[in-house]
Amino acid sequence: MRAAPGWPRELPPPDDPDWKRRAIGWLLDQSPGEWRGIPELARQPLVLVVAVVNHVAATRAGVRATVAGLRSELAGAVTPDTAEAAVTALLAEEARLDRVVREVGLVAEAIRRAAAAPRGGGA
Repeated sequence: MRAAPGWPRELPPPDDPDWKRRAIGWLLDQSPGEWRGIPELARQPLVLVVAVVNHVAATRAGVRATVAGLRSELAGAVTPDTAEAAVTALLAEEARLDRVVREVGLVAEAIRRAAAAPRGGGA
């Protein structure tokens, strides 16, 4: 199985024998650091996928909400240049999160397909 367009460049494609182990580490990299201390997440890739998909989407939504109100909330408290620099930085972060949301979605799809695949022996 070849990697779909937009597949995370840090990961081998899903036909690589080591891809799932590396995908778990990569997914944990996309989540809060404390999640590495929750062994149930690393042991259960489907649970991890659902948690990370929701976390990344919520983070992106938070950045969007912040950008939407930042200028008005900071009016008079900081210079317009400071507010604009913050908005510019947050827009760049939003673009990065858009990419991460797509990548996490592709990894999630691959993990779900692998979990649904029949387990068979073959020589």
